[in-house]
Amino acid sequence: MEEILQGEGGTKKQRVEWADVAKGLMIILMIYGHSIEVASKQWMLIYSFHMPFFILISGFFFKDMDWRRFLKRNIRGMLLPYACTIAIEYVLRIVLLGADWKESLAKMFFTILTGLSMRGEVSFALAEGVGLLWFVPMLFCVKLLFLVASKCSKGNEFVRMSMVILLVMLGLSLQRNHCYLPWSLDIALYGTGFYYVGFLLGKYDLCQMMFQNVRYVLIWLAIWCVGVSSQFRYEMVMRSYTGEMICMFAAVAGSLLCCMISNYLSKVKGIKGFFGWMGRGTMVVLCLHHLEKVFIRYEDFGMHLGHKLFVVRLLLIVGGYLLITSLTFSWRRFILSGR
Repeated sequence: MEEILQGEGGTKKQRVEWADVAKGLMIILMIYGHSIEVASKQWMLIYSFHMPFFILISGFFFKDMDWRRFLKRNIRGMLLPYACTIAIEYVLRIVLLGADWKESLAKMFFTILTGLSMRGEVSFALAEGVGLLWFVPMLFCVKLLFLVASKCSKGNEFVRMSMVILLVMLGLSLQRNHCYLPWSLDIALYGTGFYYVGFLLGKYDLCQMMFQNVRYVLIWLAIWCVGVSSQFRYEMVMRSYTGEMICMFAAVAGSLLCCMISNYLSKVKGIKGFFGWMGRGTMVVLCLHHLEKVFIRYEDFGMHLGHKLFVVRLLLIVGGYLLITSLTFSWRRFILSGR
């Protein structure tokens, strides 16, 4: 997710520490949400805001840029890891599961091309769902839509806001009619609303204002609790938003609450170190989680949904991420030493 899923916020010297901590916290909560019973209390809490948060925090780092730079940056940072992970998945299906290589390669191509999160009225025979990776092309579409809106508005905030509202309404209309588009474009239209909120936070430096006043914690907590207590279901990939606009406000409040909590956690060394590290590599973590979820049958080891599964899953993902980090660091040192 360009750099929300790989480290958005600039270079090491320019990083926003609380944002890294927030992303690390949320990616771990995502893994936890995939390891527990659906519709349990913990699941409801996580799903009330965790996907909107990732869109919102990406909007926080929005930068207007020319089309060439936008495509180069986002293809390299988002679409390339997305495509490579799906390619690895299908190669492993051939090698480990003995799948027919011709059919697998055809499915791989069409799956990458369509990026289907779910099948609605729009479906493709050879394409399969992209699993957990649905969020990557969807966020790419959100960023593209918002960039178009920004360039068309030419700096006029009212025009930009009006265009975003129209995009959100169009997305909701498509989803009500079960028109689930490739690359989750219908969700992306709706998601531009969260991206716009993040953009406003960054543009007007609203986060620093909130961080300096603890009363905002109580405000966002109250709004979020109202949404959760009303049992609004918020599953973006399922296009299920009971309460629609009301649960959207609750999701924003939960996201802002996470930002404020992460700001406090970023001042604690040990916590900042681990969660910040996870936050800087959320693209790697997501890709590893996708592959692990596809190929490891935990029930064969007597593990079912619950805290035990979460711990084992997290250890495997963190171990894989640590290995990739070490290999990347060693490779960079080798390249630099050759110079």
